[in-house]
Order: sequence, then C-alpha cells, then structure tokens
Amino acid sequence: MKIDYFYLIDVKFVFGGFDYIQFRGEQLKDKDFVVIVSQQTYKLFLPIVSHLYSTRIHNTHNEVDSYFPMLDSSEWSTKIHFYYKKVRITTIRSVYIF
Repeated sequence: MKIDYFYLIDVKFVFGGFDYIQFRGEQLKDKDFVVIVSQQTYKLFLPIVSHLYSTRIHNTHNEVDSYFPMLDSSEWSTKIHFYYKKVRITTIRSVYIF
C-alpha cells in the first residue's frame, strides 16, 4: 500500500490560516497529508483529523512553554508504539486512530 503525503509547511499557511489548510485538504481529499504546526494550531485540527502521529520525550525540560493538548481516551486509541531509550531519555512514538 502506498501513501502519498503532502507536507504542508508553507508560507501561505501563515497568511491563509486554517481556511487555507481546509482548502488544500479538499484539493487533496484522496491523499493523506501531514500538517506540522504549533500547539494552538494542533487544537484546531484535532476535531477533523483521523490519525495523529506523536512523539513524547520523557525528560525534564526547563524552558518548555507549551504542551500538546490532552487526548480524550474514549475517542482515540493507540495503534502503534515505538520505544527508544538512551541514557535517561525515553521517547515513545505513537499512532493514534480516531
């Protein structure tokens, strides 16, 4: 199975905002596409996405100023976990299906 990804890291997004993303999504409705953005924009996309790819880094960071929104466990289920541990840092990559 081949999946086509459209990486939407685009200057137009800054000016077009969420409406631009929805417009591009309609143009690419037969393809999967990935949006890589900030915490606030993730909150906008959570109600309309079907898959969520996340990476958790289990470590203490003193300069963190934003966090990913909590997922409702009654709506999302974990399908894949990848664990990586090096010294004192554990990274968990997960795919969540809505």
